[in-house]
Amino acid sequence: MRSVEFEFEFTKDGSTIIITKLPELVVMFEELYLRISVLKNHPNILNEITKLTDTERIIKHVIELINEWAEF
Repeated sequence: MRSVEFEFEFTKDGSTIIITKLPELVVMFEELYLRISVLKNHPNILNEITKLTDTERIIKHVIELINEWAEF
C-alpha cells in the first residue's frame, strides 16, 4: 500500500482537478480489507486482533470516503 499514489489530471477547461485510476485504488483497498478479515480468523493472530480490527475499521472508512469522493 505504500506504493499507492494519487494521480491528478486537469479537465479540458483547466479549472477542475480529477483523480485518475480511482477504481484501481478502491480495488487495492478492498483487497487489503479482505486480507485483514482473513487474518482476523487465523488462530495465531489472537494477540493482534485489536490492531487488526482497528486497521480494518480505518480501511473500511477509507473505502467509503473514496467511493463518496468518486460520486462527488
